[in-house]
Amino acid sequence: MRLYSYKAVYKNKMSHFFTIEDTTENKISLGLIVIFLAMLPFDRFYSEIVLLVLLGHTLVHINKEKISSVFKTENLILSSVLLLNIAGLAWSQYKQTALAEISRQLAILLLPVILSSTGIDLRNYKKKLLLFFSTVCTVTLLYLYIDAFRVILYFRLPLQSLFSTQFINHNFSAPVNIHATYFSMYVSLSAIILTGLAAKEKKTDYCSFIHTCYYYFAGRLTTTGVPFRYISYRHISMHCYAFLC
Repeated sequence: MRLYSYKAVYKNKMSHFFTIEDTTENKISLGLIVIFLAMLPFDRFYSEIVLLVLLGHTLVHINKEKISSVFKTENLILSSVLLLNIAGLAWSQYKQTALAEISRQLAILLLPVILSSTGIDLRNYKKKLLLFFSTVCTVTLLYLYIDAFRVILYFRLPLQSLFSTQFINHNFSAPVNIHATYFSMYVSLSAIILTGLAAKEKKTDYCSFIHTCYYYFAGRLTTTGVPFRYISYRHISMHCYAFLC
């Protein structure tokens, strides 16, 4: 009887999680955003394709009201890093290399603009989107562990080699063809999201456990301290918690 009630509650929660009460246009946009989030922990080619499809879908349904929503202070602040890089191109001695780097960072400009012009109130879906992104990163991390153990068993390596240079940094993230720095930042953000959601649900007993285990094992294997050098942990925490609340 108790097992049946657990199944019923789980089924009800999953049904509510995937229920979207919105227009057909917004449902398609949300579906593309979900696919984009699912592609982030993998080769950037896939996420770029999905982003271009989302851009095309947004342009098809664009109107004056949506265009006006693009010109906001928030979008200017979010795109300021890329705009600063573009401005610095005038003083660069290696313009070809600089242009290549800027082209890789175009998502910094495109993503805020696209999300603003879709007409979707993301505040209604932020929890679902963040939870989905964290779940994808967790599943990807588990897959990388499984693949590492498969290699260890196949070549009959000692178990402690999991924490050697053979399975750290890019060697660990290579099976999904993503740079270790990006993956480490994704899993760091996922750890914060999961901890924040657990705290919001008042499951405080699990917050420290989730954060400590997830952050340690992901950071230990993907890269040696890159999240701390390339991105401020406190900065991410502050903005993520503010977004969740």
